[in-house]
Amino acid sequence: MKLSSLFIVLLFPLSSTNVEAEDEVSFRRDIVPILTNSCIKCHSGDEAEGELNLTSSDGLLAGGASGDAIVIGKAEESLIYQLASGQDEDRIMPANGPRLTPPQLALLKLWIDTGAQWDSGLVLKGLQQAELKPRRPELPNTDHANPIDRILSHYNSEHNNDKLPIINDSRFIRRVHLDLIGTLPTPEEVQSFITSTEQAKRTVLIDNLLNRNKEYTEHWLTFWNDILRNAYIGTGYIDGGRKSITDWLYKALYNNKRYNEFAHELLNPSPESEGFVRGIIWRGVVNASQKREMQAAQNVSQVFLGTNLKCASCHDSYINHWKLADAYGLAAVFATEPLEIHKCNKPIGEFATPKFIYSELGTIDPNAPPQARMKQLADLMISPDNGRFTRTMVNRLWAQLMGRGIIEPVDDMDQPAWNQDLLDWLAVDLSDNGYDVKHTLRQIVTSQAYQREAVGAPTPDETEFVFRGPIVKRMTAEQFVDAVNAVTQTWATAPAIKLPPITPDDPQHAHDIQVTANWIWDKPDARVKDTGGTVYFRKNFEITEAFTKAVIAVTCDNGFRLFVNSKKLAESDNWSTPQAVDITRHLKHGKNTIAIHGYNFPDKVTGKGLSVSGANAAGLVASIALERPTEDPDVTIWTEIKTDNTWVCNRQTVAGWETVDFDDSLWQKAATIGTLNVGPWNIATGLQAALLARTELAGHSFVRTSLLNDDILTRALGRPNREQVITRRNNVATTLQAIELTNGDTLDDALKAGAKYWAQQSMENNEQLIRTIFETGLTRKASPTEIKVALSLLSNDNNKEQGIEDILWILTMLPEFQLIY
Repeated sequence: MKLSSLFIVLLFPLSSTNVEAEDEVSFRRDIVPILTNSCIKCHSGDEAEGELNLTSSDGLLAGGASGDAIVIGKAEESLIYQLASGQDEDRIMPANGPRLTPPQLALLKLWIDTGAQWDSGLVLKGLQQAELKPRRPELPNTDHANPIDRILSHYNSEHNNDKLPIINDSRFIRRVHLDLIGTLPTPEEVQSFITSTEQAKRTVLIDNLLNRNKEYTEHWLTFWNDILRNAYIGTGYIDGGRKSITDWLYKALYNNKRYNEFAHELLNPSPESEGFVRGIIWRGVVNASQKREMQAAQNVSQVFLGTNLKCASCHDSYINHWKLADAYGLAAVFATEPLEIHKCNKPIGEFATPKFIYSELGTIDPNAPPQARMKQLADLMISPDNGRFTRTMVNRLWAQLMGRGIIEPVDDMDQPAWNQDLLDWLAVDLSDNGYDVKHTLRQIVTSQAYQREAVGAPTPDETEFVFRGPIVKRMTAEQFVDAVNAVTQTWATAPAIKLPPITPDDPQHAHDIQVTANWIWDKPDARVKDTGGTVYFRKNFEITEAFTKAVIAVTCDNGFRLFVNSKKLAESDNWSTPQAVDITRHLKHGKNTIAIHGYNFPDKVTGKGLSVSGANAAGLVASIALERPTEDPDVTIWTEIKTDNTWVCNRQTVAGWETVDFDDSLWQKAATIGTLNVGPWNIATGLQAALLARTELAGHSFVRTSLLNDDILTRALGRPNREQVITRRNNVATTLQAIELTNGDTLDDALKAGAKYWAQQSMENNEQLIRTIFETGLTRKASPTEIKVALSLLSNDNNKEQGIEDILWILTMLPEFQLIY
């Protein structure tokens, strides 16, 4: 019987294999690539050809239908070597296709002659190559509204997933806030969401979050900084060996730049986006596999194609099908001069020809200048025929939200998917919808699959992954610190970088804001002969529809204090410079109250005001702009709540006048004293400009951890130095993290400051304080047992801050606080 198809070999006379071989042969470096690239496709599995299985040492030594395959120590007597070297013309393995080169034959011979050592326990896998072109599965006809749930309908039935529970509203709002914008919802947001009876409130919430551009940007900045190894400080920034892309990246995320354009601008870069392919120019002499051009090839293939060229940067890879020539061909695209090929850091006297690793998509002109070659590469990368590009992206998004990719590892997209139809459909859906990443995020988080109860990570002994719901995830370093800051109010005061000015790609929605507010006071002639004094104003209004942003612009002659739903948010004594305040997080569905304390002449409460007496113009003007989503995700509408005679006012201060529950039914109606641009103020341009400027920044008013340099706490929690591409942070806790969380100064200082903050807050009693802290940190109400324990910690009135600090320590150490579940 014949020993069938062992190797792909080159037909050379045996004498021509007399080439320079290594003094020592490495099994992993030299032999595994030969076996995996040339043998495993046929000689693996239950039906291995010739009954010879070459995936393990046992299989090799067992031989096949033709008897022993190898005689250890004697290559010339080993059937494998005889057939690979073409000694039997009738039995060259395989019968067609490329064959082993003379250097490969020399390595194979040396390996057998020196003992055919096989690394203990190593089992080789066949080198799969996933389909490149897009594939469009048909959506099953089911009762589900979401396409993801329709695709998974049969899968769920097959794996008994049909009746898995959906998380409650409290858990959902926490999960989706952390996943989409990275921060905890406020207690007001939670209460408004939970009490809402709107049938589609989860979808409305998702749309609201995706439209909070600033928060969305500063959350996903972490994801992309890791992937594009973009940092604010570090190796190379001082001497020019590295370049930041922060401004470009921030604006791209804020404006939701379409993913194909996003990739194209990184691969065919402008000066603002060139830092990614430029890489890190290391000081001194470096290994050839870490030259700037090779870094670009490795990073581009990993980020956009989900494949690893790092092994192939040194020699033919033994973990995938890429060869040394593939890696150098892609690297040559970025080279400014001929790029000599090095094998294991030794030059071989050949120069690389620029090419894309998927040559079936097209060619790159080797004679074109580097910038033209990079444009050709960018065009091929985003080609509609490159399904690998979109599959890689949607797999990353799924992994980010679900804790595990449809394919794992996410950087080895040649591995099998646990549901190929789901992966392929999400990929074509991304391209069908203009490469809108937010659209894909919305598809995923609106699905029942995403909204299921979270499950534990697969155990190492599980032979097949079965999707049952999102895997419990640890917060990232940035999410954890932001959550601590929310509970302790210890936000940083300034980012580590200067944020770029945001000019929306399509700013038309901002120009739809029409400010028509009136000047008001308690007397209609206040503009010409008021005798000054103090007036308290209130406006109650209902919000019944979803909104994505809310901003108020206000000024008062001579000064004011602004309260929104009982909270003081701003004050000013300069009427000529209107103040604009983001109040998105302070409004809620249902009843809302704006309360403004306006004063002209000296005011008893503030001790401020004009020092003159007699007649003097007085007035208040305010405009609230509410942004609402529409069915078209690219279109929003703005509505105005303005100062007019629907406001009420009173000259006398009354306890609780600024709170939501205050009864203002006996207050008089405010008097309209002029339109927005009436004299003597003529303030229309300034007020509208302040409002428009603030709407572009609306969402929140604090500095996120993603905008800060790393510190000992964030490094311990897994924030990388960004000198390598990181597409997945470790989800397993480490000893260093435990030590830093329990003994580090950074967290300890934050909790001490938080205790001081809460001790100064005006609360009815200690129980209300405890409830508020729990609702802020855990997005739920404290249990009776938790309240009892916390009250015991606050029993010593002389040391209340210490008791609060103990409560904060307990809260932040809870797995419930640290996990996204």
